[in-house]
Amino acid sequence: MTRFAFLFLLLSCSPQQAISEPLNVVLIVADDLGIGDLGFLGGEMNTPRLDRLANQSLRFDRFYSWALCSPARAAIITGEDPMVMNMAWNPLRPADQRGLPKDIPTVAERLRAAGYATACIGKWHLGHANSTMHPNARGFDYFYGCLQGVIDYQTHLDRNQQLDWQRNGNSLEEDGYATQLIGAEAAHWVRQRGKQSEPFFLYLTFTAPHLPLAAPVDSIRRYRHVKNPARRVYCAMVDELDRAVGQVIDALRQTEQDHKTVVIFLSDNGAGKEDGGSNGGLRGAKGSAFEGGIRVPAFVFWPEKTAGDISSIPASVNDITPTILAAAGLD
Repeated sequence: MTRFAFLFLLLSCSPQQAISEPLNVVLIVADDLGIGDLGFLGGEMNTPRLDRLANQSLRFDRFYSWALCSPARAAIITGEDPMVMNMAWNPLRPADQRGLPKDIPTVAERLRAAGYATACIGKWHLGHANSTMHPNARGFDYFYGCLQGVIDYQTHLDRNQQLDWQRNGNSLEEDGYATQLIGAEAAHWVRQRGKQSEPFFLYLTFTAPHLPLAAPVDSIRRYRHVKNPARRVYCAMVDELDRAVGQVIDALRQTEQDHKTVVIFLSDNGAGKEDGGSNGGLRGAKGSAFEGGIRVPAFVFWPEKTAGDISSIPASVNDITPTILAAAGLD
C-alpha cells in the first residue's frame, strides 16, 4: 500500500469501502510553484480560490516530487520511478527523442479502459518527437495545449520559435494568454462532461508560473506594491492561475459534479532560484535535490472526507496514480 493510499485510511475507511460509484478525478499540476507561493502558504499573491479549496482539503506539508518537470510528470501519471523510464535526469528539450515508455501504462490508459472519459489540458512535456508519444496516444481522448516544456504565454511559440499549441494533433493559431485559455478550455470540457453519465478524468497541467515571466498588464498592476520586479510578475502569474482553477471548480459546481469529484493539486517541482518564486526558506531550488527543489505544495479534496486537516506524513508524486485508481475503485 502506498503512503497516499494509506492516508485514505486516515479518512476513516478503505478506498474500496468508501466508493459506491466511481469518482471523477481532476488532477491539477502547477509548473515551478514554490512552497511559499500561495496565499494560504504566506505568499504575497491573492489566491482566494485555491486557498478556499485547500481549506476544505487534506493538505500535505511534506509532499515530495522530482526536481525537474519531465521526471515529476512521468511519475505523476504512471506511479513509476522515472529512473527506470530514462526520464530522471533532464527535462525534455526540443531536440529530444525520448518520451514515456510505451510499455508503462499511464493512469489515463487505465481509467479509459475502465470507462472513464479522459482529457489532458495544458502542458504535456512527456514526449513530442512523434505522434505515438502525444497525449492522444497515451490514454487521453482529448488534448488541448502544448507538447513541450516552455512556450511564450501570448504567441504560444516554443524555444525554436515554432508554434506549439494544438487541439487533438491539429495546430491552433489562437490569441490569448495561455493560463486563461487553459482554464477556459478545462471549464468548458467539464461542463460538457457533466452532461454525460460516465465518470471523467481531467489532467489539468498549467504552464504557469514557469518562465518566461509574463502576465496581463492589469494583473501585474495589482502587485505594484511588490518591490522585486520578477516577484511582481510572478505573483500576477499565480493570480491568473488561481482564477483559472476557480473557473474549473465553478464548472464542477454548476454541473453538480463537485460532490463526486476528487481534486488533487500540486506543483511539479520547487520554484527556480531567480525566477520570482519562493521556496519558503527551504534550501535549494528547482533542479536541486535539496528540499527547495523537491518539496512542493500539495493537497487533495475528497467530498465529505476531507475537512482542512494537515498531514505531516511524507508522501510523493509516485503515490498519485495509485490514489486515483483507488478513487476509481480500481486495483
